[in-house]
Order: sequence, then C-alpha cells, then structure tokens
Amino acid sequence: MNRPFILTVIALCFILQSCSKNSNIVPNVHFDSVIYLLDPKYRNKDVFTVSYLGYAGVIVCKAGNVYNAFEMYCPHDQKESCKVSRKDNTTAICNCCKTEYLIATSGEVIEGASKYSLKQYNTEYSINNYLRIWN
Repeated sequence: MNRPFILTVIALCFILQSCSKNSNIVPNVHFDSVIYLLDPKYRNKDVFTVSYLGYAGVIVCKAGNVYNAFEMYCPHDQKESCKVSRKDNTTAICNCCKTEYLIATSGEVIEGASKYSLKQYNTEYSINNYLRIWN
C-alpha cells in the first residue's frame, strides 16, 4: 500500500477519535478539599452541594455510610449554565436537558437525553466528621 495513503488514514482516524472523545469532556479542575460535616451547611443533610469545588460545583450524596461526589456540570449540554441539582435524596436532574442521574451510587443516567454519566470524584470519610473530596 501507498505510505502517504496509510499516514492519511491514520491521521484521519486520530482526528475522528479525538472529536468523539471531546463530545464527553467535562473540564478538569484539580482540587483536594476537606469539609467539616458538622458545619450547619452540611449537618444532617443526605444531599448537599459544595459550590467552590470542581468545575461547576460538586453535588454530594450520602448513601448509608458512603459519600458519593459528582461534578454538577452536565456532560450532555456542556454549558456552564447547565448544572445538575438535587431532585430527591438519590437523584439529581439537569436544569437544561432534564436528564436525571442516580447520585446515590455511580451517577449513571436514569432517564433523559444524556448518554454520559456524571463525572465522579473521590471521597474519604473521617470518623471525626470530615469529608475529603478530590480528583
């Protein structure tokens, strides 16, 4: 086969693959933060938001003894103004596309237009009522 043809095909495949990956990019903002769960903003709440973390804020859901943290930036709409917010104690909903996500476990889509789950962050609970959230 013709070498320039092969290189063109490889380059084209690379470009197409890059474009398809970019359709689900949630901006990555490095952070490592600890919040005190006895603070009145978080005390006795199963779902709460931390607006200064992540790209558009982080929504945290307590499920039993486990804390799950997700980016509030909607991976479907990809607009700063399109954020997910609490629907109930286990789900969140995007204010733009109305996709519902399960935040009690993995952030997967329950119903709606999005093909992508919410971006999940790492969490670590301390018996002293501190919650570390990081990416």
